[in-house]
Amino acid sequence: MDMEEKFGLNINYLRWIRWSSEIKLGVMGDFSHEAELFLIRQVRQVVHMDGHGDDLDGVSCVFVNHGDGDIESLHLRLENIDFDKASLVLSCGNGAGAWCQSTCDDGTDKVTLSNLKKFLDSEKLHYRIYYIYPDFDACKYLFSDEFLPQPEMISVKQWKGRDEDEDETELLSKSLVSGDFPQEARGFLCLAWRDVVPWQPELPKLVKFSNLRRKNTAVYTSITDEEVWKTAAWPEGCLHINHYVEHADRLREQYREAGIGVQNCRREGYSAASVLAQGRSLRDILDECYQNNDEKFFDYVEDYIHRVQLANSNGYFDYSAEFREMFGQPCLPIGLRSGTYNNLDLIFDNVMVSDNGEWSMIDHEWTVEFPVPYQFILWRAIAYYFQLRAETAQYKSWKVRCRKLAGITEETWVIYRNMEQKFQAYLLKGC
Repeated sequence: MDMEEKFGLNINYLRWIRWSSEIKLGVMGDFSHEAELFLIRQVRQVVHMDGHGDDLDGVSCVFVNHGDGDIESLHLRLENIDFDKASLVLSCGNGAGAWCQSTCDDGTDKVTLSNLKKFLDSEKLHYRIYYIYPDFDACKYLFSDEFLPQPEMISVKQWKGRDEDEDETELLSKSLVSGDFPQEARGFLCLAWRDVVPWQPELPKLVKFSNLRRKNTAVYTSITDEEVWKTAAWPEGCLHINHYVEHADRLREQYREAGIGVQNCRREGYSAASVLAQGRSLRDILDECYQNNDEKFFDYVEDYIHRVQLANSNGYFDYSAEFREMFGQPCLPIGLRSGTYNNLDLIFDNVMVSDNGEWSMIDHEWTVEFPVPYQFILWRAIAYYFQLRAETAQYKSWKVRCRKLAGITEETWVIYRNMEQKFQAYLLKGC
């Protein structure tokens, strides 16, 4: 990974904000050189402030990096801001977070979720607070009260670019069960306003960063109440975004007979936006069956397999140069079928089932235009599902039944597993 890509990880927590390019932004606190450079590129002007009223002339947003400071000094920093004229972006540590001390060395209280909300409410501000995971230096997720993490998101395996404390991971995982995750997060990013809104009107409830990749595929995903946005992290990713938009139309036609819809997708700058599909994920439906030992689990899996087969049997697999670059030269059986456009990431998480039983895919970022056995798509769905499930009494037998429903032999299962390892290495190539 080169220095520019490391720089990308350091500014993840702020790069998703779609600023108005005409605003004058005031900054307080210590910002990294990288963060300051990034902000200068986003807005009309950045000015350094010391908290005095004169510094606020023409400033429509104030960005405060408070670090691990105490709540009293934060009040002093904010007391001169006229929230009728300027909004607030605040990044700070969480004094009540996992493995944190709740007081500073001088005994003053640090910022916590409770005293932060108390201040914001006292100012009669609208606000959204994001919970940083794992930390500001290498942010992978921004969660909110509207979208708290699934247990598998809080995992050492989910973040390979840093040393993660396994004890802290366990503590955070337990906080999901108890409902205490917001209070245990390492830090907060807060956007607050009264009337002035210098960013996109609809704030996301979740932001996921996938920029620990080669530059031409690095993206971040923002989910609002109505839309999903995928944005290229670097200019080199614009072609990747173009393909995402184009593939939506092509996959919609390819999956029409199979009864899996694809949301309309539009291009806006470095981003692609699509309507958020409604319903429950197929993964959630399967989880309910799995937990209740309900045989309907296999009805849903068989339905999924049938739909994928129907949409992806118009051609035969053969080895292309693009396939070899992504997967190597696996020794696959002869006669495997393939689709024209192959959505490799059609896992159970990425299939939504509406209340009236309509199916749709919600992510098709990894669609390729060269032959790939559709069995590999089925393998990824089954393998990733069981990888994250508890090994209950039915675990092994149900996994084998799914493998057989997909028509995958034990030997071919191992080949697909090796292909997946090659695929993951391909994603990180050049990092």
